[in-house]
Amino acid sequence: MRRLICRLTLNIAFLMIISVPVLAADGIGSQGAATAQQNGKVVCLAMNTDCNVTMSFPDKLDWIQGEIDKGTVVYSSEELNVMRERLKRTIEEFEYSMLGDT
Repeated sequence: MRRLICRLTLNIAFLMIISVPVLAADGIGSQGAATAQQNGKVVCLAMNTDCNVTMSFPDKLDWIQGEIDKGTVVYSSEELNVMRERLKRTIEEFEYSMLGDT
């Protein structure tokens, strides 16, 4: 009996150790809530609110462009215009960070 309890305890500990990286990779936590999707939409982009995602400028540009590329199948024309403006601002921020205030 004691041996069975010891094995069960070790198995449970092992499963807990393995599950932490898996949950982190699924985006459970800060970025999972930030990029909540509704019918394929990234709500924070469409509503022009802060998405709270941490990524490099090129990745962010690709992400926003990818959402814009979904077109009117997923987003309304107004939402697409909001995302185009956000893309434009992100490009300006990227250029400013690269060139500085010249």
